[in-house]
Amino acid sequence: MHFLMQSKKGIHMAKQKTNKPSILKIVLKAVAALFLLYMFVNIMIFTIFYMDEVGDYDDNLAYQVDGCNRYYYQKEYAELRDYLMLYNSYEDEFDMYWEIVDGYADYRQYLQWLQTPEDRVQGSSEMATMYKQRVIDNALNCRFEQNRAQLTKYAEEIK
Repeated sequence: MHFLMQSKKGIHMAKQKTNKPSILKIVLKAVAALFLLYMFVNIMIFTIFYMDEVGDYDDNLAYQVDGCNRYYYQKEYAELRDYLMLYNSYEDEFDMYWEIVDGYADYRQYLQWLQTPEDRVQGSSEMATMYKQRVIDNALNCRFEQNRAQLTKYAEEIK
């Protein structure tokens, strides 16, 4: 029993002899905490500015028209359609772009239906005829002079 009492005292004495924290460790921990706080604040500031820019993007008509022009002048009409639909651009300012993307879609549909055999898909020849007429009508009823050359080109290619 005496041995047991002494071992308990030894454990108790060992607990009392804890090392004091060194100044170096405290300083390093403080520097690390300040660095993490600094990084967190910077991430929050970046996020706020990024979200502010994204919010302005939808409302900025000039920025949307600029995006449409990039696709339009590179003749990437399928991507232009996606862009118009993505940003819900159905205002009058975008009618010129819709005219060309709709004309391009009709032209591509005609080519697709033309390649579809009648024995595989019933009515494919009627669909090709319908889209051919739509392509011709698009060229004849063009509202915007900027689109006339391209729509006429599509009509001439299918005749």
